[in-house]
Amino acid sequence: MLEHAKVDNLPSFLSCIRENAIDLMSINSRNTSGTTALHVAAANGCMKVLAHLVTEVCVDINAADNWTRTALDEATKAGHEDAVRYLLAAGARHGTNIDWNRHRGEPIETPPRTSASPEPDEWELLPWDVKVDDVVGEGAFGEIRCGRWRGSPVAIKTLKSDCMTDAIALKEFNCEMSIWCRLVHPNIVQFLGVGYKAGQPPIMVCELMGGGSLQQKLLELQSWGKKMDFDRAFKIASNVAAALNYMHSRRPYAVIHRDLKPANILLTSNGVAKVADFGLSKMFDITTPREPAREENDDTGAYKYMAPEVFKHEFYGLKCDVYSYAMVVYEVFEGLLAFGDPITWAHRAASSEKARPGWNFMAAYESRRCEEMCKLVEQCWHSDPKERPTFMRIANVLRSIGYISKFEKRPELTAKGKKGGAAGAAEAAGCNCVVM
Repeated sequence: MLEHAKVDNLPSFLSCIRENAIDLMSINSRNTSGTTALHVAAANGCMKVLAHLVTEVCVDINAADNWTRTALDEATKAGHEDAVRYLLAAGARHGTNIDWNRHRGEPIETPPRTSASPEPDEWELLPWDVKVDDVVGEGAFGEIRCGRWRGSPVAIKTLKSDCMTDAIALKEFNCEMSIWCRLVHPNIVQFLGVGYKAGQPPIMVCELMGGGSLQQKLLELQSWGKKMDFDRAFKIASNVAAALNYMHSRRPYAVIHRDLKPANILLTSNGVAKVADFGLSKMFDITTPREPAREENDDTGAYKYMAPEVFKHEFYGLKCDVYSYAMVVYEVFEGLLAFGDPITWAHRAASSEKARPGWNFMAAYESRRCEEMCKLVEQCWHSDPKERPTFMRIANVLRSIGYISKFEKRPELTAKGKKGGAAGAAEAAGCNCVVM
């Protein structure tokens, strides 16, 4: 892998990672000197690999080798000015300018303020620059309104007036602002700023998403008796995976969303999916092996999308988002699930029964890419978090599925011929799920 990075051969570099299932965030991706692919690309001025590692993989830009040298040190030493400028723009620093005790610090509830974690007034908008219009949605504590900021259309999230003195609502609002302002990715709704005005609820301003929520789109399709076509559904699944891969790959503090569901995935007018609503999200040191146990009163999302370990108040970590992702992707392809009692469903899913929804619409297709998509979802909702893939792995699998022609049939159908009936379709899909 490092040899491919050294000569800027991005296709071979990606193939090597895919074929060997290399996790670029793992210590195992380094050599004995602690050198990473980022070090090698920077030292040799390999801009294709460098850009991929920084923008697509979101590796630790300030990872150090055994001599505390960073990628910026290597690029500077070798005189690669383009690489130096690129790394500096991405927030890279020289090893001598990093407090390594702090960089590798213990997990904390709220990360320390650094140049990469701005003070609130850095994001504070002037009240007269923001015009707030009609309500277009609401939650337990807040409302979503349309508006304009300096003449540009925006969405505005504000606390309800009766929640201004609610300690829980204020804490959730401030936590969401603290996390959201740090997240910058094409598939995350862009945070633009926060506004305060005496006697009025605080507001958060973000980009306006013209396509509504994924929940609204699925309800619309359901009312028409239709399903989303594969290509469109696959695009949404890929968009959401890219956002979660970025969130889970942030260093030194990863972000768990903890409330991933169709209502919290918004669409642009062109159908691009972006993750939103970080009120229940949490930041923690990636070196922490697991999260603290969930308290009885700890609200961590909708029961339908809740991972078994979270429902059972066990230790949980990044993989709880992977389970939620599986349930969301299932509904994108199969349509919204209707449960009489979500709590009863969550109990069945977390119990020894390990209940999961069955494949109906997808199982009727003969294409190999549908089969591979079903397999991926089933891996993601595995009852054991350790058996679920990381979002880096999910992104790689989705990339591979994207290369499969829609005309390519399942191997078993080509070899044995198609079995008749729904049972044959389900068997061909390799589905072992509980049918609801």
